[in-house]
Amino acid sequence: MPRRTELKISLFSFQDIITSVTGVMILLTLLLALELVESAQQSPALQTTELVNDLQEQIAVASAELEDLKKRINASSTELSQSTTTDKDAIKREIQELQKKIAEMNLNQDNLDKKKDNLTKTKKKLEVTKKSLKEMESERKILEDQIKKANERLFKIGDGVMVLVEPRKKDRRDPWIVEFFGSKIMVSSVGTTVRQDTFSRVSLFQNWLKNKKPREVYFYLLVHEDGIQDFRQVKEDLLNKGYDYGIDLLLPNQTAMDGQQGASK
Repeated sequence: MPRRTELKISLFSFQDIITSVTGVMILLTLLLALELVESAQQSPALQTTELVNDLQEQIAVASAELEDLKKRINASSTELSQSTTTDKDAIKREIQELQKKIAEMNLNQDNLDKKKDNLTKTKKKLEVTKKSLKEMESERKILEDQIKKANERLFKIGDGVMVLVEPRKKDRRDPWIVEFFGSKIMVSSVGTTVRQDTFSRVSLFQNWLKNKKPREVYFYLLVHEDGIQDFRQVKEDLLNKGYDYGIDLLLPNQTAMDGQQGASK
């Protein structure tokens, strides 16, 4: 029988290879770790330098921009100052123009107020005049109506002579006729031609009236158209002094006196 031989396997070479490779790897790891440590120690300085350079460049750019902005601000301030001065002068001129216009408007307003006052006064005068005209017209109508009534109480003696019929009954006062012409006033006692006076002015008649008393006499006021003005003054005087009177208006061809005149004054 053949002899069986046993094979023996040796792992020594494999272990050497493994050990060698492991040692090499450990060495490489140590070297890499050392390099990393040194790199880590040197990196901040490099980064700081780069950052400083970048910051300096940015600062330089910012400074340049700042200088440019300062120049622009100074230029704008100069323009603004000039513009402000110009605006102030323009505003002052505008204010002066406005004040001038306001003064003119105030003057115009004063003139308008004066004109308004004058118009108001004129209007009042016109109203007074209209009222006076209405009163005169009303008085004229009254006198015209009294003419018709007078014709019933008067009768003619000759052409154009008017004489009152008779004094009032049961009246103890003396009746007097007062006839108003344009240039004179004639007075005569009713029922007689002896007492007859002529006055050239109203004031002379008023002096004559001072000797008469309201309780002793009363009057017939006979008015020609051209004697209305004197009649109005005498009527007001008689009214204020308390005399009793009647009023008649004479036609142009009528008179109350018979033409016999006494003393002229």
